[in-house]
Amino acid sequence: MSVYESLEQSLQEAIAIKNGEVPLTKRDNMPADTYYVDESERKVLEEIVRLRREKNISQECLTKMIVQRTHQQETA
Repeated sequence: MSVYESLEQSLQEAIAIKNGEVPLTKRDNMPADTYYVDESERKVLEEIVRLRREKNISQECLTKMIVQRTHQQETA
């Protein structure tokens, strides 16, 4: 993975975390509040980034697709 790809993936993960799409787990017994993404969630994020690149889907388009799908599930 190139530096650019690594940076892009990190930013995608940060956006997903900020939007509440990826649950964070609090690590106990740490001197400060410490959170991490479970390994199974990390694999899902990596797959999303891979598919987005492969299908040439913009972040904006992906967000719209997720919002639309979430809305459909909530109203079903």
